[in-house]
Amino acid sequence: MPILTSQWPDVYGNLMVQWGDEYNVLERVGEKLLKKVSNKRKTGKASSAAFWDMARDKDESAPFHEQDPKQGFAITWEQTGMGTSITLSHEDFLFEQTLEMAEKIRGLAQAVYLREEHDIAMRLRYAGSTSYQNISGKVVNLALADTKALLADDHPIPANSALTDDNDLDGLPFNRLNFIQGLQKFRTFRNEKGLKLVGMNPKAVITSDSEEMQAAVDEVLFSKLDPENMTNRDNSLAKRGFVHIQIPNLMTDGTGQLDTTAQYYWFIADLDKTDFFKQVAEEATPVLPKFDMSDPNLEITGDHKVTVRGTNALYIRRYHWITGSLAQSLG
Repeated sequence: MPILTSQWPDVYGNLMVQWGDEYNVLERVGEKLLKKVSNKRKTGKASSAAFWDMARDKDESAPFHEQDPKQGFAITWEQTGMGTSITLSHEDFLFEQTLEMAEKIRGLAQAVYLREEHDIAMRLRYAGSTSYQNISGKVVNLALADTKALLADDHPIPANSALTDDNDLDGLPFNRLNFIQGLQKFRTFRNEKGLKLVGMNPKAVITSDSEEMQAAVDEVLFSKLDPENMTNRDNSLAKRGFVHIQIPNLMTDGTGQLDTTAQYYWFIADLDKTDFFKQVAEEATPVLPKFDMSDPNLEITGDHKVTVRGTNALYIRRYHWITGSLAQSLG
């Protein structure tokens, strides 16, 4: 029997449940890397500042040393829309195909989820570049506030442009020694004033969902024995509380097609101090059709669109929270 206008509120409610069951349950792996901020502004500017300097001696009757904040580089962000749609067909209403409608709504949720996770993953897939072309054919700017790629050997220091930091492991494959080298880079970073950056505690290892990378990380970080020689000596890295985050979309290109270029990429991050942000003006939400309810026995006819739109901005301000290697093989 055809769906009547009086039945639409119940159908509508069920379809919204289907959306939530799919969209809200899917794991947000990429969002583990960033800070999500609700923000209704279309554009904005983000910069960092090192307000502290080392305290000076305070001699009797002498004035206190005055702190002189040093502004970091700034990045301008702009929120843009992302959307898609599906059609609830005349036949769906005519033959009361509520199961088919539910399947369409769940598919719509998957499409939005895939795009949101994909956009995040591309910041790592193209970590050595300052732009990439997305699925809509648009060029996406990936440059940090210092105009460099996420991974670079010459991130400039605002207080002294002659000083640079290096968070790029230059394609070194993943193994124990190279992993320790990646950790060491965190100990040589500087703040905006050029002072040694302290308090970094990188605990996240980020790779693709490659089985080879899974096995390599398990061996290096979670094996109880030293993986270099498999003697009875304890593996000290296994006691340090590292976590392994696998990003499925890392093995795709800018358009979402399977691409194994980044299969062996690996990153180390301090996610408590991440400088990866997502400004969100509107969460992705489905808009279902509305019907005149004055005649409850009216049959619903025709094709009707369900649309979904979300508006946000993704950007990475600074590099200090991450090191990485665009490796092409295992160590």
